[in-house]
Amino acid sequence: MRILGFALILVVLGCSNTKGPTRERPSYVISEDSMAILIAEHYVLNTISQDREVRKKRLTDFVKIDQKQLYDSFNITQAKFDTSMQYYLEDYRDMIKLHQTAMELLSARMAELKATGADSARIEPKISLEKLEARNKEG
Repeated sequence: MRILGFALILVVLGCSNTKGPTRERPSYVISEDSMAILIAEHYVLNTISQDREVRKKRLTDFVKIDQKQLYDSFNITQAKFDTSMQYYLEDYRDMIKLHQTAMELLSARMAELKATGADSARIEPKISLEKLEARNKEG
């Protein structure tokens, strides 16, 4: 899944027009700041869904629920996210900027975890594996 995403970005980078006027963001497109946060959270959720224990215990459906909750917290739909992503993918400079911002957000989160003495090798998601397992037992 990650490889497909990176391949898509490389294709867009190769096909994008590097010269041209600055685009004006349409009103139906998610703002750059919100989009960067959404991309960062998608990285975390993607990492969770790829975790061996999550897959082994068949908890990936709960990760999808968390993704829906993420969209709900921004008051958007999957379709609006996809439309906005398509808009930003049309200009590789916009996409690079969004990814750099998302990486900065994740780096800041890692630094905060290090400062609190948490395991720096792992970014804790908004929901832990234990909570996913508890949900699985309830439902």
